[in-house]
Amino acid sequence: MKTPKLLLLAVLLLLARPSFAQVGSCGDFDADGATSVGDMVAAFKYLFEGDAPPDDFNRADFDLCQKLTYRDQVFIINCVFPCDWWDTQCPPTNPPYSPAMSAVAKLLYPDAIPQNKSRYEIDLHLSTPNGVQAYCFPLRLRIAGAIPVIDSIRIPAVTPATPSLLNKAYIDAAQGELTLIGMRYDNNPSEEPIAKIFVSTPVVNSEQSISLAWTTSTPSQAPAGQEDAVFAYAFDHTTFEEFYPTLTPDCCNLPGDTNNDGRVNVSDVIRYICIIFEGCWPTEICVDELDVDQSSAVSISDAVFLIAYIFLGGPAPTCR
Repeated sequence: MKTPKLLLLAVLLLLARPSFAQVGSCGDFDADGATSVGDMVAAFKYLFEGDAPPDDFNRADFDLCQKLTYRDQVFIINCVFPCDWWDTQCPPTNPPYSPAMSAVAKLLYPDAIPQNKSRYEIDLHLSTPNGVQAYCFPLRLRIAGAIPVIDSIRIPAVTPATPSLLNKAYIDAAQGELTLIGMRYDNNPSEEPIAKIFVSTPVVNSEQSISLAWTTSTPSQAPAGQEDAVFAYAFDHTTFEEFYPTLTPDCCNLPGDTNNDGRVNVSDVIRYICIIFEGCWPTEICVDELDVDQSSAVSISDAVFLIAYIFLGGPAPTCR
């Protein structure tokens, strides 16, 4: 597939353009006398990869909020081409920034690992009215209340407009914590995959609860006054609002697995018959896992849907 001409032109302009800010402007992280894409890279490496901090935090603070955070990096990225909306007066004068929680935007994750699993993929989805242009999600993960073994994290494939520098996953295995960073340049769907977290767990004959919580982190070389520089943050590309979403367990782990044995097969169809005609509702399963045809009700049509999937090659059941 050929790269669109407009995208190629934008990349060439980015590489050839001069620094967008005047000498001495705020955001000059690398102390080269001007604010440019190099400052974005330097800020990123300081915040997430242990590189050296800036010589002058006041001069590096692009949003003037008295601390160098991921928000500064997002603002610099949004000024890749010349812009004049930022305050160039240093030192910082704005109050420290902390985004508000959005009750509408949700980061969805499964609430439990099915029984008899030794490895599991925890799917994270971000559900928002408009999608987001940028996000930073530092998370603390626990499985059955304990620090899990996080094997790896897979993030969605990037495009030429979303370089790998801006789509990253970091793991602190000892603390059971991870940080997900993303940047988008197109209109995102209202629900999009953020990451797959691969974990190893003991094999037990019951479900193991999954819990996620927001956390913060401080760069290893940050001086006093620069603590908690990495926090939950999202930037809406439509409304330009800044927020962090609620963390919402999604109980639908394996749709159609009506007997909760970690598989979808004919025994689940038999369980449907019992559920629908004899009222033997399982207490360990949520309605979303039973509603495989996504009709917002559990009925004989769900059993028919599952039969078509198992025996006739019909569409696979999915979580809503």
